[in-house]
Amino acid sequence: MFNKSSLSATAEFRRIAALPRRTERDWAALALELTAVLKTPGGTWTLKPIQAQALIELAETGGLFGPIPVGYGKTLISLLAPYVLDSVRPILILPAALVEKTRYEKEKLREHWRIPGNIRIISYEELGRVKAERLLQGQTPDLIV
Repeated sequence: MFNKSSLSATAEFRRIAALPRRTERDWAALALELTAVLKTPGGTWTLKPIQAQALIELAETGGLFGPIPVGYGKTLISLLAPYVLDSVRPILILPAALVEKTRYEKEKLREHWRIPGNIRIISYEELGRVKAERLLQGQTPDLIV
């Protein structure tokens, strides 16, 4: 039989219960405010509310689990994360098939957004190689996306 009091007494339950909770905000208005901060002087694009939500929560909590659907701007979130967190040695890890596409999009997006130039883009497959151990140790990333 399920005993609610024994569940809530566990350390794991207390850890999960203590996690920050999302608060309802005017994400559309915050997207406009954050756009003003993150866009380049000549930038004409605007963040989507879900992108603003992800970046604000990333800044507030220092991390993000973002199960965001296809087409909602995860690439831009990933490329702006180092700027938002003031990262010095960020690494973006992607499937090999997306590395060149992301590098191309990064250059295109830099026209509109303050995307740092210090983002190192590598593939999961590259990490699977024997010499990958030195890759991360030598880089000592302060942000992994």
